[in-house]
Amino acid sequence: MILCFFPENTPKFERWGIGNGIKDSRAITCFSLLNKEEKFKIYSSSLLRPHLKIEDFLAIHSQHFLNRLKQKETLPIEISLAFECPAPSVEICEQILSSTLKQIADLEISYRVSVESKQSCFLLGGGMHHAAKEGGKGFCLLNDVAYVCDKILQENSSANILIIDVDAHQGDGTVEIFQENPRVTILDLYMKGQWPNCSPFSLHKATCDFPLENGNGDSYLEQLKLGLITIGHHLQHQKVDACFVRLVADPFEKDELKSSSFLQLSLEEMGQRDEMIWQYLQENQQGVPTVFMMAGGYGPYAYLPPLEFLKTRKTKEGISLLEL
Repeated sequence: MILCFFPENTPKFERWGIGNGIKDSRAITCFSLLNKEEKFKIYSSSLLRPHLKIEDFLAIHSQHFLNRLKQKETLPIEISLAFECPAPSVEICEQILSSTLKQIADLEISYRVSVESKQSCFLLGGGMHHAAKEGGKGFCLLNDVAYVCDKILQENSSANILIIDVDAHQGDGTVEIFQENPRVTILDLYMKGQWPNCSPFSLHKATCDFPLENGNGDSYLEQLKLGLITIGHHLQHQKVDACFVRLVADPFEKDELKSSSFLQLSLEEMGQRDEMIWQYLQENQQGVPTVFMMAGGYGPYAYLPPLEFLKTRKTKEGISLLEL
């Protein structure tokens, strides 16, 4: 596995004055603890980081929404809506937008490195799955996974892509964007009847849609097992061309986001979740370019689930650090 870490691009929510519970230090804490005992080997790549512009997102976001991001008068409104906060200054909003574009480039380069190296990558970031066609929400301004998937499909229109989303919340933006696209298979395991779709009848549903009615760990893991089996049936046990996995921390019992408190998985159960996904991909999608994303996690203990997953991978398969 290759670890992709771009500390200069990690979001600075606390510095920006956005109190959503995501700690600015989460990624660096995870990285530092992982690197503490045994230094990483280096994987060097000559791939060039893409420089993204707002116009690059026309395939997944509406022209109206993107125009509002380009205008100083409306950018703060869109930032306020996406991050559920009072509108920051124009200067801060421009920093947030610039950071978001760089984070999405991080996901694209992580995917390119996975293709190049024939190894899975883990990105300490990523996973903006709530951003929909008409705007951002849920701390997601633009949809990074949808953007990279669309790039893959532009390059190969017959490609098949798998997204595994185990966030406590439905990946509503990604599901909406690919609702009519049979080339993108999504497993979405999330809390039923909770934010962002408090109605029991969601407007959009993933290919393999698993809303959870019970928040305990045993039920969660059973539903995940069933979800992974369902992917196999849906794909008719064929390999895909790319895979993206959001190993988000908010189902963790020590995660502090109130809207995910329905789920209370222990650290051991989080580890079982992540290992179950890893083993499924090893057994069924071996050799497929795959990017795991740390994605969301809230409060001072949100670094623990990704750290445990990476420690396991470092012990069992070894981890190299990407150097561009």
